[in-house]
Order: sequence, then C-alpha cells, then structure tokens
Amino acid sequence: ITKKAFLRCGRGNSFNVQPLPEIRDSNSKEELIQQCDEVSAALAAFVRSIPLEYLNSRGYPEGWTPAKNVRHVCNTVRLISRWLSAPGWVIRLAGKAPRRQPSIQSIRPTNRPAQYDYGTYKKTKPADPAQREELAQKVIQTFEGLKTSIDKRTEEEFESRKGMFGGMGLRLFTLFSIKHAVFHISVVRTRLLATGEAERSAV
Repeated sequence: ITKKAFLRCGRGNSFNVQPLPEIRDSNSKEELIQQCDEVSAALAAFVRSIPLEYLNSRGYPEGWTPAKNVRHVCNTVRLISRWLSAPGWVIRLAGKAPRRQPSIQSIRPTNRPAQYDYGTYKKTKPADPAQREELAQKVIQTFEGLKTSIDKRTEEEFESRKGMFGGMGLRLFTLFSIKHAVFHISVVRTRLLATGEAERSAV
C-alpha cells in the first residue's frame, strides 16, 4: 500500500460518522416512544463519532459548531416536552387540530430555504472527550424527558389537539420536533463527510 493510500484510509476512518434515521408516521403513543428510543440512540452514537478536532469547529464558510447544533436540538426538544407536559386546559387553548393531517415525510424540518451545500469544518484544538460524552448523555436525557411527556397525554389528545405552532396536530407536532432534531444533526454529518472528502482529495 502506498503512503498516499494509507493516509486516505486513515483519514477516511476518522470520518466514519454514524448514519441517521428517517422519521416515519406514528399511529400511537407506543410508536412515538419507540421512535424516541431509536432516534436518541442514533443521535447519541453519532455525537460519539464526531472527531474531537471538529466538535467545536464552526462551519466553513458559515454555520454552527457540531456542539452548538447538539445543544440547539436538546433545547428545542425540551421546549416541546414542556408543551406536552402542560395541563390539559393549556393544550385545549390551542384549539382542535384539522382532522386530516399530512404525512411527516411531507413536512420540512426547518423554515430555512432548502440547502444542499453546507460547507465543511476546519480543524481546531481537539475537544475534551468528556465534553463529547456529556453532549451524548444530554441527547439521551432530553429524549427520555420527551418520552415522559408523551406518556402524559392521551391518544385522544394526540388525535384532536394542536401543537404549539404551525397548525399541526399534537402527534404530527411531536414527530416534527423529532425530525427537526435529526435535521440539525444531519447538517453536521453532511459537513463532516464533506470535510473528510476535501481532506482526502488534498492528499
């Protein structure tokens, strides 16, 4: 094996980031909770696969660091969890959801314009492994909180009540929050893969 090929293999392994799940429609609380488990495990595994020299690196030419994306995901999911845990009369204030709801696959996870090139990352001083593990644990704890909040609502509420915004029913709104989380982490993944490809091409 040549030196060039050896370096490419080594760098390729350093960008062996984990795959992320697709969000699917759920017809019951049990299915929602199952997706929370699947997404939580996948996101935590992904966070643990982020190379430490990129954990606190801003996107180039622009964009949040991987660590900031993870924190944003956790903060957003906690906000939705608080809504789901609100007293029933608060949920009812939002009104009734339309009887026909679109599929989660047709719902965009962000209000930003569609984008396909998210740029790359530039190496920084490697982060402390403890910081990366703390972020992974934060993801797990956040989704445990979401599961607890889901369990507090009845199936009838998930069918008939609205989420916080967007006119989505409570079930679709919960799925949207999960899809939004996966979207932000997928942006990190896209940048890491682009960074790895750029570094391999430079060898």
